[in-house]
Amino acid sequence: MAVPKTTLWKRSPHTEGKHLVLEHYLNAWFAILGRDTLARRILFVDGFAGPGRYEGGEEGSPVVAMRVLAEHSAAKRINALRPCRMPLRSDSKASAGFLSRRSRNSCDRMPLSTTLGS
Repeated sequence: MAVPKTTLWKRSPHTEGKHLVLEHYLNAWFAILGRDTLARRILFVDGFAGPGRYEGGEEGSPVVAMRVLAEHSAAKRINALRPCRMPLRSDSKASAGFLSRRSRNSCDRMPLSTTLGS
């Protein structure tokens, strides 16, 4: 995929499929992690986070992950037992800023860090 020239861009059908797989995968794993007392922390790394939102308003992968955890039936248990960290990397300063504002609105209890990468 070519590097987008705008902060938000159109989501491709392939990306839509990827986000559906991610959502189902995280739902299953958060259930396991919610009862696993050996897990010391949950770390979700997105090396190509982008702005977290698409032109049509659809969620990007970091927002999908934040929403799935926030809405999961095991969320309270997970948050009480272990820290959840989400380092997010974006190539664009505008995308990183958009994502940072979006993540603060989405999940106040999860420590997030947005880094600018190249």
